[in-house]
Amino acid sequence: MMTRIRMTYLVIGATAALSSVVPATLASDNGADGDAQVSLFVERPGSLEFSGAMIARPVQKDAGKNAAGRNLILDHFVLNTYIELNDEYVFQLPEGLGENEAARALMATGNFEYIQPDWICYPQLIPNDPARGSQWHHTKMQSYEGWDVHTGNPTTRVGICDTGLRTTHEEFAQYRADGWNAVRNQWESQGGNVTDINGHGTHTSGCAAANGNNGRGGLGVGWSLGHRILRVSEVSNGSANFTTLTQAAIKAAQSGDKCSSVSYSGSNSPSVRTTGTTVKSLGGLLFWAAGNEGQNMTSPNRDADDVIIVGATTTSDTRASFSNYGNYVDLFAPGNNIFSTWYTTNSAYATLSGTSMACPIAAGVGAMIFSNNPGISPNQVEDLLKNSCTDIGSQGVDSIYGYGRVNLKNAMNGTGGPLTLAVSPMPLTGGGRVTFNLTNVAPNTRCAVYYSIGGLGQTYVSELNVTLGIVNPTRAGGIKTSDSNGNANWNNLPVPTVPRRFYVWFQGAEQNGRTTDIIDTWVDR
Repeated sequence: MMTRIRMTYLVIGATAALSSVVPATLASDNGADGDAQVSLFVERPGSLEFSGAMIARPVQKDAGKNAAGRNLILDHFVLNTYIELNDEYVFQLPEGLGENEAARALMATGNFEYIQPDWICYPQLIPNDPARGSQWHHTKMQSYEGWDVHTGNPTTRVGICDTGLRTTHEEFAQYRADGWNAVRNQWESQGGNVTDINGHGTHTSGCAAANGNNGRGGLGVGWSLGHRILRVSEVSNGSANFTTLTQAAIKAAQSGDKCSSVSYSGSNSPSVRTTGTTVKSLGGLLFWAAGNEGQNMTSPNRDADDVIIVGATTTSDTRASFSNYGNYVDLFAPGNNIFSTWYTTNSAYATLSGTSMACPIAAGVGAMIFSNNPGISPNQVEDLLKNSCTDIGSQGVDSIYGYGRVNLKNAMNGTGGPLTLAVSPMPLTGGGRVTFNLTNVAPNTRCAVYYSIGGLGQTYVSELNVTLGIVNPTRAGGIKTSDSNGNANWNNLPVPTVPRRFYVWFQGAEQNGRTTDIIDTWVDR
């Protein structure tokens, strides 16, 4: 089980007395503003444990990276590794210096965005006795209806960052990409060992992408998707260093995997959020298990970062008692009594529970959205994934379930192509009528059409939380909610009588980000 870090804050003076283990220069001003707030890190055995190493990200400067922060690390500590894409330094603590003491001293200099332990993290699994069982979750999330639209393209891959894979299992005979051993930085094809040492990775891989329509066992959400295992652990209990997890997620994205799934503890970490941004910049999305303590994760807000935090639901579409929840959790997926592949033999299966299972299921839905519409951006996939969820809590986005529980049917029906606006007739005639049709809207999502007589320019529209490409926009008709197939229509709206011929620009939008191409046309007298 995972225990979320309890973050309590201390005010530490920039010139506070330090242990003699820390060089005196580390306590000097170095440009500090005065006081600094530092997290108190608490170990949770079997969930989050100290490794003797720390992760530091210097404050990001407008003109580039923070040389002062970098030099403090390089001058006073042994550097384990540098994660360039995150601008994170992983350094070893000297004997006698604790994690909290080091964090206080470094944060007090004012040169760091965050300091955190390079935690030893554990798989987010609540184990159950291995047994065959029905895959109830596919019925609940309408997978069968979604597969009527699309079953996945092998060229679109999901990367599973986990304990390894039984590569000879009957459910992974197709579409498996070259694995990666993240501990040894070695590809499977070059000798890297990706064999499952715990079972967790084989089970989560099956949740996302076990082969389907093959007459064996069950099937994954994206049963024709490509998939890759990125082994993050070399020990039988499956524990992994935090930086191994984040670097595996980045490696997946660098290798073209569209979704990276991490079913481990440590979700409420600034480095997770930084890694999410890095993965998104590489064209993918990062999914991370919320954790299994039944705790309310209140900060930061779910939409203030680039990582998808996933909670777990039961057969009754309620929160599993073990699942974390709250404003930090983006959405939920089935995670209780999930039947999937197991690692003991080539035809073994097991029924397990945990946010570990929910995470790859959600990542599988995300990868299916990418697969069904290859030109879509990570931001658009995130929006569609959230807006296609089944609302299972209080109406709308709520403080328990976030956007709700993933729904493959809705997700597939909302990704037939880019958001598209049709205007008829064209050109328009003053005093006549006009019809607008929006297609490929995320199902059951608020949307609208806007017009401008001023031309092109960036304008934020708060009612849909979207930025349009036209100036001084006026809504044409009311805000509508798209149907379950992603369509919305405004029929026979009146066109005002005009004294002279002029141009008008139209653009459609859905809530939270997607807009159509701009259409321009004449309005005749």
